[in-house]
Parts: sequence; structure tokens; C-alpha cells
Amino acid sequence: MAEAIIRFGVAGNAQTFYEAGIKASMNDAKVTSSDINKFFADNATTVTLSGSNEKKIEQIITQKYIAQFANGLEQWNDWRRTGYPVLAPHQNAGG
Repeated sequence: MAEAIIRFGVAGNAQTFYEAGIKASMNDAKVTSSDINKFFADNATTVTLSGSNEKKIEQIITQKYIAQFANGLEQWNDWRRTGYPVLAPHQNAGG
């Protein structure tokens, strides 16, 4: 939803949905509430959308990439669709 709000002007607050998505991912990973609260307190720049709309999309998709750790196909689809996160070429990639 955060991405749709920024890209397409869907009604809602992108920051609220962004934070909710991060928290939901951490809950799914069985991170404790106290550790989630600590993460939010210690990583204000990570959990606050800022900059241009394109920068915000990069933040959202990067967090989604982390959340989709076990779902490589979804990660790949988002990366192909958006170019985010910026990935370094594999050192042994053919050229």
C-alpha cells in the first residue's frame, strides 16, 4: 500500500503502511515486540520515508526485499520491476 500511495496517489498514509509492513514482517519472523521497538528506536532513518518519491520507493522496496528473504521469485520480480534494491554484480558473473 505504501508504494501505491506514493506512485498512484491512492488514499492513505504511506508512512503508516510502511511501518506496519516492517512490523508485520518482523512479527512473521518471530521477532519480539521489545526487539521491534528497539529496531524502530535505533533506526529512525530506515523506518522514516524521506526524500523524493523515488527515494521513498527505494526505501519501501528495499524493506520488502528484506521481508521476502525466503521468496526469491517475489524479490526478483520486484527488482526487475523497480531496479531496487541496488545490487552489486556477482564477482564471478559472466560477462
